[in-house]
Amino acid sequence: MSKRTWIVVLGAVVSALGPALVARADTPPPPSFPTTTVYAKCLEGSRVQNVPIGEGGVVTWTKQRPYLNFASVAAAGCWYTDDDVASTAPLVWEGTVTGNLSALTVSVDDFVAADTWRAVPLELTVSLTIDGQPVVDNAVLTLPAKGSDLRNGGLTKLAQFSVTDLASRFGTEPGPGTAVHTVAVSFAGAGGVHNWAWGCVEAPSGVVFNPAVVAPVGVSGAGAAAGA
Repeated sequence: MSKRTWIVVLGAVVSALGPALVARADTPPPPSFPTTTVYAKCLEGSRVQNVPIGEGGVVTWTKQRPYLNFASVAAAGCWYTDDDVASTAPLVWEGTVTGNLSALTVSVDDFVAADTWRAVPLELTVSLTIDGQPVVDNAVLTLPAKGSDLRNGGLTKLAQFSVTDLASRFGTEPGPGTAVHTVAVSFAGAGGVHNWAWGCVEAPSGVVFNPAVVAPVGVSGAGAAAGA
C-alpha cells in the first residue's frame, strides 16, 4: 500500500472516530464523595456554652483537631448542659462544607452523665438542615447503652449518629463538587442531665461528612425530599 493510500485510510479512521473521541472528552466524571472532618469550636465568654449560646452565639466548626487538654493551663474545651427541660434549647452546630454530600456522622462526648449511660439507652431528638432545606425534622433516635463507648476512664460517653441518603439532593455535581453547603445539625438528649462537650483532646466532638463507615444508629435524609 502506497504512502498516499495510508494517509487516505488514516484520515478516514480519524473522521469516523472523531465525534466519539470528542464526546468522550466532554463527558463529565461521575459524582465523588471525599471525606471531610470538622470539629466543633468553643464560643468565647464561658466554658459553659449555655451562656454565649443564650446570648445569640452560634457554634461553628474548624478542620483543626483539638490539641489541648481539658485540664491544661489553657483550659481547653467547653460544654453545653442539656437538662431535659423546656427552657433548654437543643444544641445546634452550624457551618459550611464544600462538595458533594452522601452522608454525615455526628460524634459528641457526654461528660459526667456516663454512669447513667451504663445501664440506660440514650434517646436523642435530631434535626438537620442543609442550605436552608429541612432534611431531618425532630427524628427520635435511641442509642444503646454500651460500655465500649465509655472514654476518658469512664468519665465520658461517646454518642454517635448518622444521616444518610443525601446524595440525591446534595451530591449530584461531577467529581467531588464545588458547591459550598451550609449545614446546621441540632440534637437534644432525654432522661436526665447531659453535658455535651467539645474543643479538647478528651472530647474532639464534630462531624464527618461522607464517612467511610456510618454510625450504627442513624436516620435517612431522603424522607423530607419525598415529603415524608
